[in-house]
Amino acid sequence: MISGWRNLRRMLKEFGVLYSCSLMLHNLIPAQLFYLRAFYLMQTDLYACDGKEANDPHMRWATQDDTQRIANMLWDEATIRQHFREGARAVIIEGDDIVKGCSWFKPSAVSHDHWLKLSIPADTIFSMQTFIRKEERGKQNFSRMIGFGNQWAIRQGFKRAVNIVDRLNRNSWTARQRIGGHRVGQIFVIGVAGHLIIRIGKTWRCGRWNPSNRLLLPFDSAVD
Repeated sequence: MISGWRNLRRMLKEFGVLYSCSLMLHNLIPAQLFYLRAFYLMQTDLYACDGKEANDPHMRWATQDDTQRIANMLWDEATIRQHFREGARAVIIEGDDIVKGCSWFKPSAVSHDHWLKLSIPADTIFSMQTFIRKEERGKQNFSRMIGFGNQWAIRQGFKRAVNIVDRLNRNSWTARQRIGGHRVGQIFVIGVAGHLIIRIGKTWRCGRWNPSNRLLLPFDSAVD
């Protein structure tokens, strides 16, 4: 009981009341029964970055040999192996023989939640999940990893980096803004018994989308 209360307090302190309630709601109620979320589409124009290779001895690109070490931080091994199979790359920060932070980049379509797949143009890279161990937060590790990935993307010829973030996850989208990201669109979704109603920009869609039948949405079609 005490441990559960401490975990709740940590969640409220880290994510705020609204996002914490949203996370608990989605953990308690299966998405196929009830689903309510809103997202920001965000974009970073890479021409604003310098593109110089970072010289950081604690940061590098992960390989598949790092799968277990990354999984020890947060993700399950199956998800990590799937990311690698789909061509995603992960920047990791190391120290004390552990992975302290990880940020994924993918130059192709990205599945999101249980219903959406976002496609992107050839000059765009998707900046996916980023996670940093709690004790390593507040040390500019987020901007270091994103900056490392963006610099590589520039050298590969990419013009912009995009991502999708929950509107209630203020920590995430404000962190993106601090390193040059800006909101370019919004998606609102409500679902009951598997039926989804989606507002993308100023248009509405309705359908039954799920992990085996995702809505394929070009990123630019959702930009305001």
